[in-house]
Amino acid sequence: MSGDAVTTTDLGAITTKTGSLVIADFGLAHLFDPQADTARVAASREHGDHHAFQFQGVSAVTVHQVPTDVEVRVTGARMAERQDAWAHVDVHLRPADEGADWEHIGDVLVDCARLMVSDVIVTCAMGGGGTADGMSDLVWWGADAAEVARLAGVEPLKPGGGEYGFEDRIDEAVQPWIDWLDIVKQAGLRFAYDYRPHNYQWMILKEIRASPHDVGTVELETGGRGLGFFSALGDGIFGVHVRRDTDGAITTIRIDLAGTLAAGDDAGDPMILPDQPVSRLSDYAAMMVQMQAGDMNGALDARGLDLASYGPLAAAWSQALTADPELMKRYVALMSE
Repeated sequence: MSGDAVTTTDLGAITTKTGSLVIADFGLAHLFDPQADTARVAASREHGDHHAFQFQGVSAVTVHQVPTDVEVRVTGARMAERQDAWAHVDVHLRPADEGADWEHIGDVLVDCARLMVSDVIVTCAMGGGGTADGMSDLVWWGADAAEVARLAGVEPLKPGGGEYGFEDRIDEAVQPWIDWLDIVKQAGLRFAYDYRPHNYQWMILKEIRASPHDVGTVELETGGRGLGFFSALGDGIFGVHVRRDTDGAITTIRIDLAGTLAAGDDAGDPMILPDQPVSRLSDYAAMMVQMQAGDMNGALDARGLDLASYGPLAAAWSQALTADPELMKRYVALMSE
């Protein structure tokens, strides 16, 4: 997939308390372990300024040494041929040298058509259940939804019908209605319902859906503001790249949704196994070099792997290399560098 970007749009700003950003599909944040995965992100600071990792099979990227307690601007550029889709989204950490090369640092898995850039503590909060403000929504729809609404004595939520229920109700008052809907369903009426507690997922999705740019933010009372957006290109694996200044510090993070950099700068290092945590040949070769040097645990930990997950990865790469003699030649060359 490729697409030239057009006008850049200011999407807003994020803030971080820890100096560590996580880029991940926030629809999968409930899989992020607040203790184990936060500790993994924190431990990776010792290995450099970025880290590609997985939480329960979800590929994500963390970037460290981000300026703390200041607003970090985020911009996006639409695809020329699709004005509803972002070609890339950039996070501007420091003044950038626009002529600097892009460096691929990892890939993110999108499975819910959405992404977020946030402090690791915000990532944790996005996975929490319950209600943040004590309020909830209860919405139902379907073939018999209007009849259910008549029985409940409620009006359509939108002109013309389609969706019915309650919005912005005290959570305790919503719970009995959930029980009532279950009884009505058992009586044979055909409809579906969705209980929507006002948690951080609900808050940012409400803002995104109301935004002309499909973008929203969420901020914790304790500090840390994250920014999320919809991917009109759907689900898949998307590359994360960075630019650096002359001192080696990361200036810009780019989420390459249109695959422009993959088609350009990364053309010689394509994604061979997109469903694996180590998907590019150069990354696999670098890991193997580190392991052969005697640092197996360090090589696995730096990539969010353990012995159990390494086995399937090694088998997949062995199969790919065996099936492609040219790929094997490149692998051998990389191992000998």
